Amino acid sequence: MGTPISLVSASTPPKTKQIGNAIIHLEPRISANQLAQFAISDPAKQETIVRNAKKVLTTRVTNYQPARNAIPKCHTLKGLDADSVIKHAVRMETTDFSDLFERKCNNLSAASLRMASQLVSQIDCEGARISAPARGFDHLIIEGVRVSIQPEIVISFAHRGATRFGGVMFNFSKTESSSLENGNGRYHAGDYAATLVFLMLQTHFGAKGGPRNANCLAVDVYQQKVFAAPSSYKTILKNIEASCRSVARQWEVAELANDLEGEEFF
Repeated sequence: MGTPISLVSASTPPKTKQIGNAIIHLEPRISANQLAQFAISDPAKQETIVRNAKKVLTTRVTNYQPARNAIPKCHTLKGLDADSVIKHAVRMETTDFSDLFERKCNNLSAASLRMASQLVSQIDCEGARISAPARGFDHLIIEGVRVSIQPEIVISFAHRGATRFGGVMFNFSKTESSSLENGNGRYHAGDYAATLVFLMLQTHFGAKGGPRNANCLAVDVYQQKVFAAPSSYKTILKNIEASCRSVARQWEVAELANDLEGEEFF
């Protein structure tokens, strides 16, 4: 890696300004799934991703947060429990939510959890779960870009006499543009997402044993695919660095766009 990666507390507020019904982020920042898509995209889509990362509408958009909150509760020392995943889906389907927005989010999440339950046998996450801090794991600063990488599950386990770490990050989006199967030849967005999990764990827990790449996973729920950080992750790490430098360069001109393009990154 080039410039050393540093950490910033997830509770540190970003610098922003509000224009109408949009929040404009003044400093480069991006989510893990956005960065994974950026790394494999053509220049036009890269510009769209940067615009959507910089300018965020304040209106509420239906999301999969209930599913994200449920997944860690379905984890045991032996890994994810499919029956528990289904029970949470049933709870979301049968609860009477008075708020229409909350009801829509839970209905979306219930359907995604039913899809996720079919992948449990492919998700290797046996081990002791490490709870995420209340505001999430601290963000990484990569080449001047603040990157949020928030696996739903982080684990520690014994491997060959040493303590190692792993993590699982879920992508619940149905949209084709956000699929982890998107790629540019050798690598898919899922390879980048899984490698970002590896990088996050290496930064947070490197002094305690560090991650095992085979246990750093990105799950595309609706495409029914599970990606592990490849053994050739060093090449991807270099590409991630280069992508962050590109994001930083594009940040100033990104404000010229007037409208969000409607991309989803869940």
